[in-house]
Amino acid sequence: MMAECFSVMGSMGWVGWIMPLAMLTLFGLAIAALVKYLRN
Repeated sequence: MMAECFSVMGSMGWVGWIMPLAMLTLFGLAIAALVKYLRN
């Protein structure tokens, strides 16, 4: 699974590396915002 992911990311170049990182960052921020909202 991971090897397949890396081969796809490698073939895509820098876009293949930035997109998952951006998605993870957005996901993390969304979870942090949700936790802050639910704590109030």
